[in-house]
Amino acid sequence: MNLQFLIILEILFISIFFYLVIFKYKKKIALYLKTIDYPLQTRKIHKYPTPKTGSYALAITFLLILINNLVFNLFSKDFNIIIFSSLIIFIIGLADDKVNLNPYIKIFLISIIVIFSIEISPNILITKFYLATFDTFVNLNEFSRIFTILCILLLINAFNLLDGINGLAIGAILFWLIYILYLYPTDFDIYIYIILLVLFLSFIHNYSGKHFLGDSGSLMISSFLSFYLIKSINYHIDDPSYFRSSEMLFTLFMIPGIDMFRLFIERIINKKNPFSADRNHLHHLVIKKNSLKTTLVIYFFLINIPIFLIIFFKIEFIYIISTTIIVYFLVINFCKK
Repeated sequence: MNLQFLIILEILFISIFFYLVIFKYKKKIALYLKTIDYPLQTRKIHKYPTPKTGSYALAITFLLILINNLVFNLFSKDFNIIIFSSLIIFIIGLADDKVNLNPYIKIFLISIIVIFSIEISPNILITKFYLATFDTFVNLNEFSRIFTILCILLLINAFNLLDGINGLAIGAILFWLIYILYLYPTDFDIYIYIILLVLFLSFIHNYSGKHFLGDSGSLMISSFLSFYLIKSINYHIDDPSYFRSSEMLFTLFMIPGIDMFRLFIERIINKKNPFSADRNHLHHLVIKKNSLKTTLVIYFFLINIPIFLIIFFKIEFIYIISTTIIVYFLVINFCKK
């Protein structure tokens, strides 16, 4: 048998094994690590103490992939940095789950890891981006580092805001990884399928409220997504046969992005900390009038239909983006009534 195939099977079976073990003993593990989510705050919508163990098996999967690549050189070494940095951010999130870190300290620590990553691996640095509307590249030059850091932090924060109702954050990441896998193939693709499988198992139990991602999971997964997306795009950035437009990427993350922007503006207007937590997110407003299942269907519809129309029907970005924004605010206004 091919060595890589055997390694893939090894990682797959060990990942599933650890997922099942962690899920079985999730309460004991969470009590030991002090990572139980208690529904004591007014913004919490769950009724019972819930373990924040939903991403622990994925962290083990990342570790297995990293170790095997260090030994056997199975894929690009850039992914070593991506996985290692994601695991360090997982530890920062784990600390946040335990002691509730100050948001500014958390952002500072994550920024340090991001800076470390892009300095070691230039292939996860955004040096230019393509605007399909104007058929031109924008070269960032000396602004590339600050732009990359800002984009990664914004995506991490937008994803963190999604983690408010069961199944939403993991469901969104499943769709996003599938789109990136389809649009920007790399030598790491086969391992993304393993990651998707572990995420899907976590989605099933997260949807039923058996365990949560916690900040350890949401920070690790969103940072991995950010690094992986940049690396994958850079792999094809000069090839016109691949989707490379910034408008397409904006469309992919548009709903959580504009939801984050709206919340920040509203909090600033109301003289609140823009990083404070509340229950005014799109998914919180929708679920007030609908079941969890209906809320997820609505949200997944909003994030999938625009990018689906662009990829498979080649509809102009301006029509998709403007229409989606209008629909978003119509849904917001309807749910606020």
